Amino acid sequence: MSLVGTYTNNELGATLSITSANVSDGTGGGTFSMGGIDYPIALHFHFDNNVGPNAVLQIWTSNTYGWDYVGAAGSSDSAEINLAGGASSVSGTTPFSGVFSK
Repeated sequence: MSLVGTYTNNELGATLSITSANVSDGTGGGTFSMGGIDYPIALHFHFDNNVGPNAVLQIWTSNTYGWDYVGAAGSSDSAEINLAGGASSVSGTTPFSGVFSK
């Protein structure tokens, strides 16, 4: 079972691209894109019963450019990830929530 893949939410105009996901230690990474900003993210997750398909996860900015940050938590059934979180910069904070489909 792997979370690796590209998930989109057209309503938010956002994309979550998970490029690595190590099942043995629950770490990974990728990119979260929203509002014209690409955030490199770190990922931490745990599969139900260690095999899935259901999982809980969190993402956060792993490397910032300027003053832009993102953080979110959610759950997955392998085809979709339901996320809630926020993106912030010195000009404001944008909350978001929704389902991202593979």
